[in-house]
Amino acid sequence: MAQDPGDHRSTSGFIFDVSGSSISWSSKKQQTVATLFVEAEQVVFANATREAVWLHTFLTELYFPLTTAIIIFADN
Repeated sequence: MAQDPGDHRSTSGFIFDVSGSSISWSSKKQQTVATLFVEAEQVVFANATREAVWLHTFLTELYFPLTTAIIIFADN
């Protein structure tokens, strides 16, 4: 778990690619202090999933239907 020694919060981030182009990304400190590595990962997955749902809705409204499932990869 990558923690800042000053405030003990982990940094999390994600990138979403569509057809080889990055369309959304984020990198920021988590709002809470995770006591376990699993907690920090759950925060990242929750944020990435929230963004994935929003992107899916947005792209559908733009008449750009996604032909494959959204896959979230993790690296710890």
